[in-house]
Amino acid sequence: MIREEINIIFLKYTNNMKFKNIIILQLIIISLFFFQYPVLSKNESAKDLCDKALKLIDLEQLDDALILCNKALKLYPDNPIILANRGRIYFLKKEYDLSIGDCNKAIKIDPLYDQSYLWRGCSLGALGKIQEALNDFNKTISINPKSALGYLYRGFYYYYVENDYNKAITDFNIGIEITPDDKNLLLYRGISFFESGEYSKAINDFDKLIKIDPNHPQAYHYRALSNEFLNNINEAIRDYDKAIEIDPNSANAYHDRGVFYGKMHKRDKAIADFTKAIELDSNQAESYLCRGNTYMGKGENDKALKDLTKAIELEIKDPIAYFNRGMLYYSMNVFDKALDDFAKCKEIDPSFGPFLKTYEIHCKNTTQELKGPNIFGWLIIISVAIILIIFVQAKSR
Repeated sequence: MIREEINIIFLKYTNNMKFKNIIILQLIIISLFFFQYPVLSKNESAKDLCDKALKLIDLEQLDDALILCNKALKLYPDNPIILANRGRIYFLKKEYDLSIGDCNKAIKIDPLYDQSYLWRGCSLGALGKIQEALNDFNKTISINPKSALGYLYRGFYYYYVENDYNKAITDFNIGIEITPDDKNLLLYRGISFFESGEYSKAINDFDKLIKIDPNHPQAYHYRALSNEFLNNINEAIRDYDKAIEIDPNSANAYHDRGVFYGKMHKRDKAIADFTKAIELDSNQAESYLCRGNTYMGKGENDKALKDLTKAIELEIKDPIAYFNRGMLYYSMNVFDKALDDFAKCKEIDPSFGPFLKTYEIHCKNTTQELKGPNIFGWLIIISVAIILIIFVQAKSR
């Protein structure tokens, strides 16, 4: 769809040249009639470069695509379509300021070219300028109500920023009406259905996506998660295996399959998957946390303590990590450290307080018993001893 728009709109810009007067225009028209290589051949060259750049973008060959856009801009430095496409490349290369700069130039030349707002919005969002990004996505859609990418990226905003899955699904629905076989729209509508707890609808979208692309690892991964929540055990494990077969470097797929094995009480398999996830991504805090929990279940407390501590180092604001390590210390009768972790857990998430109260009381009482009586207790004991001594002495007389 985007390429078709470029084929149509591109000629609008390349043909609308600004001539100083009608005489020059007439001369050019005459030249088009008589010469074998008319001025439009220059237009075609820029257009061809732009089309090739789009193909390279699809193939993720961004450096080569950038070279082609630069060549095209030498032919037409003020063409908003080429500028917007270079802005898109800069966005994909994570050079957001350059992307915004190109899109700003394109908008100045033509304020009604929707792609300029789209890619500027993406770069603004990547820089954390969320409201400005949303404004650009809205502008994209207002200019071109059939911009599937506009609905896709605004759907991303609703999904990631507002966590409003219903709004996201609404935008993805419109995008799919425009381009029914768009893989990203199907994927993220399926994920939004999953997050909304509509697992059957999610599976339906992932089925469609797999039919379009039988080697889409995320489609299998999320279909596995959906099947897991529907307790479709065999389907879930089949999809996890397929996702990992297609993309053996996905730490998340190994992690989620490990969680699945943990629920099935297959602890050794779970530990193997968490270990693989950590090998692929050493900053995978959740995998350390889950492997530590699994070691706890096996009674391997030293390994569990090491993993839970590592999870806390990587993600110090996770109350679950402090809670679990606190419970581990509690089971090991290390009550002072358990109390420290319980306190940190409640500091991060006070809702844990009522549940931890019984454990904290037991920790404090047991710690006190282990330490023996306090100073007042010692005074009472000494006083009683003195009275007993006096009583015995008096009686012996």
